[in-house]
Amino acid sequence: MRFLQKICVFLAALAITGCVSVPPQIQGTKATSKQDSYAKTFPKRADKATVYIYRANYVGKIFFLTVSANDIQVGGIPGYGFFALELPSGSYTLKTKADKDAELKIDVAAGNSYYIWLDMSFGMLMGNPDFRIVNEKEAQPVILDECSMVTSSTFPNVAP
Repeated sequence: MRFLQKICVFLAALAITGCVSVPPQIQGTKATSKQDSYAKTFPKRADKATVYIYRANYVGKIFFLTVSANDIQVGGIPGYGFFALELPSGSYTLKTKADKDAELKIDVAAGNSYYIWLDMSFGMLMGNPDFRIVNEKEAQPVILDECSMVTSSTFPNVAP
């Protein structure tokens, strides 16, 4: 009888964990060293806004988080990776999902740079993402020292 109870508990636990799903892992394309080096000069364009989205923490670093802007996929960003995008002025809604969804609405203007840290805290499987706007003095050293550029196939990347 005890054996049967243990089997039932095991099967119930297995059924519950089978219902938990991990979002699809979409990998970004690693930038060339030339692209990475150029993006880390933090160039500005008069006709576009430069938006840096970066991940620089240990939690969830093995997972790629898929980022979208206005419901268009930007790409997958790994731990210690960053996107450097050139976007037209306007309003954007950034989204990602892991154990929970994260969203940030931001207005960008041409000639300006924006730095968005995709922070992760501990969660059930992948972690809990959170977008945070940070200032350039805080973001630039982290991007320079800790991150590698990942390119987007749907949005223009900072390029020489």
